[in-house]
Amino acid sequence: MKTRTREQHSAVGVGLRGERFHCLRLSFAAVVALVGLMGFPSLDAVCAQLAAFSPMIRLRVDNYTQASPSILSEAEREASRILSEAGLRIVWLNCPVRHSTTGSQDPCQEPLEVTDIVLRIVPQPTQNKFQDTVFGFVVVPVLATVYYNHALRRAKSDNADFEIPIILGSVIAHEVGHLLLGSNSHSISGVMQPRWERKQIRQAMTGTLLFTPGQAKLMQEETQTRMRLQTASVNERPVRTNGDSNLVGEKSTASEPSLDSYAVIGAKAAQEASLRGQIQIMQPSVLPLRILFVPHWKYIDTARIFRLHVPTGYTSAMFTHLPSRTTFIDSDRYMGEEWLGHWMAHELGHLAAGSPREDDAEKAAHEYRKRLKQARIETR
Repeated sequence: MKTRTREQHSAVGVGLRGERFHCLRLSFAAVVALVGLMGFPSLDAVCAQLAAFSPMIRLRVDNYTQASPSILSEAEREASRILSEAGLRIVWLNCPVRHSTTGSQDPCQEPLEVTDIVLRIVPQPTQNKFQDTVFGFVVVPVLATVYYNHALRRAKSDNADFEIPIILGSVIAHEVGHLLLGSNSHSISGVMQPRWERKQIRQAMTGTLLFTPGQAKLMQEETQTRMRLQTASVNERPVRTNGDSNLVGEKSTASEPSLDSYAVIGAKAAQEASLRGQIQIMQPSVLPLRILFVPHWKYIDTARIFRLHVPTGYTSAMFTHLPSRTTFIDSDRYMGEEWLGHWMAHELGHLAAGSPREDDAEKAAHEYRKRLKQARIETR
């Protein structure tokens, strides 16, 4: 007798419209026109070219807290996601608190550029003459300070440490928003709200705590102004050379996160390694932005928020919110590597199809599972 019990269920929300088009805020007709006018072979090529000219800022990060490198990396990725939704590109430069006294090539010791923002992460407020908020404070136009303990307390109040990097990343985006919008730029909705209660934390966890369209436009304009000033400054700057008369490049050694990078939050080390390995084997056409392993109570709460429909006879231990490209996994119902790969293929199928329909997801998942099976055969 066949059982109808399944350990995974459907994606939630409207279909995915395409990350590259969405991040550039271009209409389909405009992109097609650019293909013809500029002679690019594909829509992807157009978007890649235009992305290079989108507003960009660099964040120099000084971490004065005990936040681990993994938490900081995940927080930066989340802040990048939120700011990219507003049409901005972010380059991260993580600087040691104690700067080296040797090595002239250290970008952390170079003078600040017009497009640079200094981000300080400190444990908690200290006495200063600037107006504090619960998140941190800014000194327009260049310095943002965020309080790590704020994110820590909010997560621990929910008994959910996995929330720390998401909250911290959202707070970083909030303070960067103040630098680009002005210090008095709080709003009644979105990430620029002055106080966050449980509702706002839920929005952050589901990837919907974002800048408003009006704020995004103003931030892009301010960033473009800074970039124009930066270009003028570079053109007037004398070319530096080293002792061998070779040109010393002006490019930062900081790396920009890939559009295809994704965060895995709340997983054990072995679970994350297995997940990333299997996703690499599957080579999906669309990756999630975030994969969250959450305890059962949080999974149920999130499923309720998204009104996840589970048909009679089915169970749910994994689902994807398509608009935010976030996959939630019930960590209390984790059943091993093969289970993870099998059902992650299904979720990747939802993303590839841009559809919440189960049959659409299974069509793509079939090919992904074939790749996993072939890899297992080859390693025997």
